[in-house]
Amino acid sequence: MQDTNAAFLLIDIDRFRLVNESCGCIAGDELLRQFADTIAGLLTREDFFARLGGDRFAVVTFCDDGDKGLALAQTILKHLEQFNFQWEDRQFRLAASIGSVPLTRFMVSYDQVMLAADEVIFVAKREARGGIFSYEDAAKRSNLHKDNINWASRLVDAVTNQLFRAYFQMIEFLPASAGSAPPQYRLEVLMRLWDATHQRMISPGEFIGPAERLHLIPELDKWIVGYTLNLFAQHPQLLERLDMVSINLSAISIREPLFAQFVINSFVTCNLPPQKFCFEITETQAIVNVDSARQFMQSLRELGCHFALDDFGSGFASYAYLHQLAFDTVKIDGIFVRDMDTDPAHYAMMKSITEMANSLGKNVIAEFVETAEVATQLHKLGVSWAQGYHHHRPEALDYLALEKCLS
Repeated sequence: MQDTNAAFLLIDIDRFRLVNESCGCIAGDELLRQFADTIAGLLTREDFFARLGGDRFAVVTFCDDGDKGLALAQTILKHLEQFNFQWEDRQFRLAASIGSVPLTRFMVSYDQVMLAADEVIFVAKREARGGIFSYEDAAKRSNLHKDNINWASRLVDAVTNQLFRAYFQMIEFLPASAGSAPPQYRLEVLMRLWDATHQRMISPGEFIGPAERLHLIPELDKWIVGYTLNLFAQHPQLLERLDMVSINLSAISIREPLFAQFVINSFVTCNLPPQKFCFEITETQAIVNVDSARQFMQSLRELGCHFALDDFGSGFASYAYLHQLAFDTVKIDGIFVRDMDTDPAHYAMMKSITEMANSLGKNVIAEFVETAEVATQLHKLGVSWAQGYHHHRPEALDYLALEKCLS
């Protein structure tokens, strides 16, 4: 197959949601119609143009050189600078973020093209909304590599062929290390992906983002929940020696209507005590529907499960989530923990968060504890639990490894 001299442009309207929620769905539909008419007027008969869904549009333009796609994107943005949307007595100035991906013989499926474009748009919105990013530009800023365009097929194969692996990391009870209380044991279950081609284990930082953007993350979360519960169902004596087992869940998964029932059914099937399990939800922009999160958490709290707000402090909504959602535990983002013994600002942040959490009756876990000095300072601040390489490096979750850690 020869190279195709074409470019794929993914156009994402910025602030479309503002119009939709402030003026209603009819206004949103009219905006999309006017927006589409505006873009269509800039294209030639050879160009392909379509709405992908929501506020996203795609253009495929054929070109003799790689610059034509970017040139067309620049023309579109420049034209949008003059585009005003008026609805009744309100007027909106709109812009768009555009990702440009070259179409080559290595692009063998629609999923590959869309994932590559999604990666570029993700970087574009993170760096500066209303701009143009090529795949090469995004690669320089986010360490994207050529394999990323294959994430769609790689993740589907991983789900089908059971290539995911469960790891765990112990969470240290700090008062116990000082000899003031009997030992307690907690652990967090972690996910890895086995790359058979390169014979290596892939960390979550590489595959969780693409899995969320492809909406495959609920399948991953179901796998890790199922694997963990089945393991402890086979070895209930290990669970008896643990105070808590934490499992990460994506905020995308908890919006799934049937996901809570899946978890409930899993507990019933495995005949395990739900009060021994804590589900960690990361405080990111993914928690966009507080009502669905509250409903999910209420269903499982009635069963006896616990919840932790992960990476606390990494976003502006952290404090609001503590008041709106019934979290039992706060896990402080490791960016504040790792160097708190040498960075006064981070130490002050840790002190403030710990005092606030304690005043609300929340347990506190500090992540990324890598030195004895940091562990000592955390204990002095009143942090009860610490997690990081200083205490335990992640290892494969199986009976022998757990038995060794709990002995």
